[in-house]
Amino acid sequence: MKRTIKPGPVLNLTPATVLLLSLILTLVLLGSSLGCGVPAIRPVLSFSQRIVNGENAVLGSWPWQVSLQDSNSFHFCSGSLISQSWVVTAAHCNVVPGCHFVILGEYDLSSSAEPLQVLSILRVSAITHPFWNPTTMNNDLMLLKLASPAQYTTHISPVCLASSNEEFGPKLWVGGQGGDNGQQYWGSRITNSMICAGASGPPRGECGGPLVCQKGDMWVLTGIVSWGANNCNMRAPATYTQVSKFKPVLRNGRGHNSERPVYRQKKKKKKRERLLGAPLPKRSLSSGTAGVEELGSS
Repeated sequence: MKRTIKPGPVLNLTPATVLLLSLILTLVLLGSSLGCGVPAIRPVLSFSQRIVNGENAVLGSWPWQVSLQDSNSFHFCSGSLISQSWVVTAAHCNVVPGCHFVILGEYDLSSSAEPLQVLSILRVSAITHPFWNPTTMNNDLMLLKLASPAQYTTHISPVCLASSNEEFGPKLWVGGQGGDNGQQYWGSRITNSMICAGASGPPRGECGGPLVCQKGDMWVLTGIVSWGANNCNMRAPATYTQVSKFKPVLRNGRGHNSERPVYRQKKKKKKRERLLGAPLPKRSLSSGTAGVEELGSS
């Protein structure tokens, strides 16, 4: 009598899933290491520091903030450095490897004297959250793996990640250029994966950037700039992707590669020295320096 053997279940891992698993390991190692969230240059914190009509940030005091730019040096989104190889930003930024670059150490967009690191993104490693919904803006998160590791300096270092049970302090800070009561203003558009904070929506180009809180001497990434009123309406709180909500999802989710370039805009050419990694984008940006704003979480 011929015996039939029924095959067992086969575990199929897509490249994106493998990358997510490797990212989880990276985040675990990062979370257990010392050095994240502690800038070599301490930021000067003042309630009067506002991105709009406020003071400039101290050079190098927010070393995890990155600029996302196209090949013409057009700054279209921001992001946060979370390890030597990974950057987190907003899914709606639609970052495209080969078309867009990660710029580390950027402070003055008009300066050609800054020691920047210009890094490309691995083609298979622009991972959008598997449940990203562009209609509701829910799960607005994207992970970027750098083609070569970032080199930590006094102006470039990672931010720590909020744990799944992280409690936010009374004050949050968002960096850029140029509270639960958000549901009272935005209604059902606010989900449990979002945070409302502060008073005004982010200006264009700061989407994907960090919302951080201070835990002793350490800075923790609690949110990612997502959406809100872009007219600086003082009664309309901005909305941020809540970082702590996504660790369980990352363990089980599958990413997909971004394919569409966005925010393409031609600018005048300007020479600049190449420092590291990718071909240097052509630099030509309007004048602007990094600023910081203090926000209330409720």
